Amino acid sequence: MGLYDLPAALELSLEVTGQKQLYYIGHSMGTTMFFVLASSRPKYTASKVKAMFALAPVAFLEHVKSPIRILAPFSHDIEVRPIVDVLSC
Repeated sequence: MGLYDLPAALELSLEVTGQKQLYYIGHSMGTTMFFVLASSRPKYTASKVKAMFALAPVAFLEHVKSPIRILAPFSHDIEVRPIVDVLSC
């Protein structure tokens, strides 16, 4: 699904809207699909997606080598703002 279905959905969304990039909001399995796509085709993903919002991600990040590993132990302490607050300007 992350290798074929998600890229097809991204391409269709961009074609229908006429945009070059989009914001991706994934929930549960949708986050895993995105992680699969981003890890297998990083340049493609970066060219199509401005930002990704992971809601209830279903992935373990314990072997990640990026700086996010420093924040992972504190993830339960980070304040989560409602999506309405984040998206409203």
